[in-house]
Amino acid sequence: MLHQISYWCVYTFFYIVSCLPFWVLYRIGDCFYFLLYYVIGYRKKVAYNNLKMCFPEKSEAEIQQILKDSYVHLADMFVEFFKGMNISEADITTRMKDIAPEMTKKIDDSPTGIYALASHCGNFEWTSALFAIIFKKKKICAIYQPLKSKNFNRLVVSSRAKRGAEMIPMNNATELTVQRINSNYLLGTLCDQAPGRAKKLYFTKFFNIPTATHTKFAHVVLANQFPTCYIKINKVKRGYYTLQFIPIDITPFLPYTEENVYRFVDFYNELLEKHIRENPSQWLWTHNRWKHTVNENDKLSPLLT
Repeated sequence: MLHQISYWCVYTFFYIVSCLPFWVLYRIGDCFYFLLYYVIGYRKKVAYNNLKMCFPEKSEAEIQQILKDSYVHLADMFVEFFKGMNISEADITTRMKDIAPEMTKKIDDSPTGIYALASHCGNFEWTSALFAIIFKKKKICAIYQPLKSKNFNRLVVSSRAKRGAEMIPMNNATELTVQRINSNYLLGTLCDQAPGRAKKLYFTKFFNIPTATHTKFAHVVLANQFPTCYIKINKVKRGYYTLQFIPIDITPFLPYTEENVYRFVDFYNELLEKHIRENPSQWLWTHNRWKHTVNENDKLSPLLT
């Protein structure tokens, strides 16, 4: 009972916040940025070290500017997440433009489901709201990493699923993933964070650094030969984004073998790195992406040799 009461108190508070106009929310975002960057210094050392590793060619001034801009973006993401709980159809279609509608229609009209590979670039929180509008025939679902806080996890799932998207927890999601795509769903998943430490990890070259990366998505795509695309989201200005579905030809990575899985993982990370380099401040540098080091049992990409 107490858990239910605490959840509804949290939900009610943030729903009220979501009703505020954008200009008020972005003033809150400014305050949140100041708190994160100057007062708390939230994961500031991690973000700074990540940027220094990835951009050794940039000056200290350039690194500091990207660092600050990334925290402004992080604060914007915070308030935009809550606005997503109550964002209107007019606002979402104005603020997140589908710049390749012909590809979206082609995906919607296709007789099969599609696996959509995404990343933490731009605003990934508004995608489910937009997809519910631009897709007329496809059902939508997404794989997510459950949060430690039960109340906040429930809030996140509720917000993302508000317009009909199904949320699938990452643990043991493979079987449901296959079922949903075979049932004409568009299934999205974020593939750009560090995996948990397993007995064997796969390390690819990412920003010229040996980087442990997820491989399960590649296994699912190649084993089932699912149509696949990359969701590219870019920030145009504060509160405004573009979205584009980029089709991926998986033919060069067939047949389904372990080596081809690793090649496909390399390909995704190369695509992701290119996207991040276009505007580095739009990625979440606070994530400890390089927390794993290579062990003797790990597999190394040929790109690293």
